[in-house]
Amino acid sequence: MVCKTHYGHEISLAHLRIPEKDRLAIAEKLTAGVEFQRILDDVRDSIGDTCKRIHLLTRKYLNNIEKAYILFKTEDTRMIQLVYIYG
Repeated sequence: MVCKTHYGHEISLAHLRIPEKDRLAIAEKLTAGVEFQRILDDVRDSIGDTCKRIHLLTRKYLNNIEKAYILFKTEDTRMIQLVYIYG
């Protein structure tokens, strides 16, 4: 049960999860060999008028994403499947 109006606590952007579609896009970049710093730079360069959870991305979170997905390659190297291993 979530109490959105609990006194004394505000919803903090830093405590929200990065959306699944963004985590998957990051995982795909990591499997393609894109360096952490490049991913961080690209995300930070994409900040517009509003700051979203993705814009607070850190190296630690990139490590967590990397650990949370397993890369499966078939004999046809064009076929790549990312499997999320955490609930």
